[in-house]
Amino acid sequence: MFALVSLLPDEAFLSYGWRIPFLASAVLLVIGLVIRLRVEESPEFVRMRERQEVARLPLAEVLRSSWPLVLLGIGASGVGIASAYFTNTFILSWATNDLGIAKSTMLNVLLVVSITQFVTQPIGAVLGQRIGAARYILIAFCVLIVCTPITFLLVGTGSPAPATTPLIATALLGATGTIWAVVVQYIVIILLTMACVTALRRMSARRVPVEV
Repeated sequence: MFALVSLLPDEAFLSYGWRIPFLASAVLLVIGLVIRLRVEESPEFVRMRERQEVARLPLAEVLRSSWPLVLLGIGASGVGIASAYFTNTFILSWATNDLGIAKSTMLNVLLVVSITQFVTQPIGAVLGQRIGAARYILIAFCVLIVCTPITFLLVGTGSPAPATTPLIATALLGATGTIWAVVVQYIVIILLTMACVTALRRMSARRVPVEV
């Protein structure tokens, strides 16, 4: 969608074109709501509801009894959230504003990246089931650490290659004048996420005697 609206003249894009993809995303919200309403609750939840064991304030109960798991879960999601902002926000801005790569070119590159991710995610799910989700995630993060500087170096050549996060990255780039500061920031996020995943794996192993 962004690739299509990028074909508009700059004045039209800045005036109304950039809003079109966001308005179109409302369709995805409706689809998501329909899917959620049709998903059946787990048997465990149904039994708890029948026995009236459901907490009146589920969020408060979770934060009271399992706040370490909540914090580790947020931390374990760090790379997934940061990657989206690094790819879709920071790299797009850096490549078009600082490196002079055409906006339409970068949007097409990001489109290819999104399609690749869509195709490979099911493969990752299958591998995660075979070798263990946490083990697979940690292996993938190790690969990501190696690929991160390579990706930034390739983009930095000026040729296309594959909400606080982009702000911090932009501030680091402006303060240091080198993209390596941003690379270090991203690797730190990966390492923190790996630490949270490892902690969750150990806690899960103590609670449930199955491989996570």
